Amino acid sequence: MSTAKRVAKNIFFKFSGEIIIRVLSLLFITYLIRTLSVSEYGRFNYALSFTTMFTFLIDLGVGVILMREVAKNKQDAPKYFGNILILKLISSIITYLLIIFSIHLLSHDKTTIFLTYIFGFWLIGQCLIEFQTAFFIAFE
Repeated sequence: MSTAKRVAKNIFFKFSGEIIIRVLSLLFITYLIRTLSVSEYGRFNYALSFTTMFTFLIDLGVGVILMREVAKNKQDAPKYFGNILILKLISSIITYLLIIFSIHLLSHDKTTIFLTYIFGFWLIGQCLIEFQTAFFIAFE
C-alpha cells in the first residue's frame, strides 16, 4: 500500500474513532444527568475532575518520546516498551497514593472518596491504554 493511502486510511480511522468516542461520551453523560440527582451528579463530576488533575503525573510526557524513538529505531521497541511500562506502573502507584492522600486531606464524604478511588483506577487504566496506543502509532 502506498504511503498516501496508508496515511489517508489512518486519518480516517483515527477521526472515526474520535467521533464514536465523543458521541458515546455524550450519550453516557446525558444518561447520567437524567438518572442521578443534582448532588449525586455533582459528586460524580467532582471525583472525575479531581482525579483527572493528576493525569500529568502518570504520563510524564513519555508517550511522545516513545513514539519518536520507536519510529526511529523499531528494533529497540521491546526495550523501550519494557522500560516505559515499568516507569508508568511506578508513576501510577505513586499517583494513586497521592490521590488517596489528597482526597482524605480535603475530608469529603464517603461517597465522594469512594468515587475518587474508582476514578483513580480508571485514570491508571486510561494512561496505560494511551501508552499502548502510542506504541502502536510509532509502528505506523
